[in-house]
Amino acid sequence: MSNKIHFAEPRVYKLDEDLQTNMDPGMWSTTLSADEQDLLIKKLGDRGWGRMLLFSKYYTPDWGEGNRQVSPRAQATMMRFLEHVTFRKGADPSVFLSNDGELQVAWSDTSGKAVQLLFGPNSIEVLHEAQLREESLPLSAYDKLAQEFSHV
Repeated sequence: MSNKIHFAEPRVYKLDEDLQTNMDPGMWSTTLSADEQDLLIKKLGDRGWGRMLLFSKYYTPDWGEGNRQVSPRAQATMMRFLEHVTFRKGADPSVFLSNDGELQVAWSDTSGKAVQLLFGPNSIEVLHEAQLREESLPLSAYDKLAQEFSHV
C-alpha cells in the first residue's frame, strides 16, 4: 500500500517534463512513511521534504547518466540524525543526493562556514569548514553528530 500526499500550492518544485509524464499531477506516491515525512518537514522544511520525495520516488537506478538511487542505509541513518539534531533558527539546512546514492545535509554555521554531513551506505563523511574538520565516521555516530551539530 502506498501513501498518497497532496501537493501544497504553490508548488515548491517544478518537475522536468519527463518526470511530469510519469506522475498523477495531484498526488505523490512515496516510500517515505508519514512519520518520516513529518520529520522531514519539521527539520528541513517544505523544500527539504519535496527534495526527498523527488529523490526517493523519481531518482531510480541509473538516473542521469548511470547514477545510483538513494541508499536505504544512508536514508535510515540520515533520518535518525534528523530525529536527534536541533538546527538553530536560521540554519536553513538543505538536502542533496549524490551520484552514488548518498544523502548530504548541508548548512552554514553561525560564522557562515560550511557544515556538510554526507550519509552513505557505510559511513558518514563530516566536513566543518570553521573547525577544519574533515573525517569519516561509522553510521552509528549519527547520535554523537546530532549532539555536536545541534545549534551550530
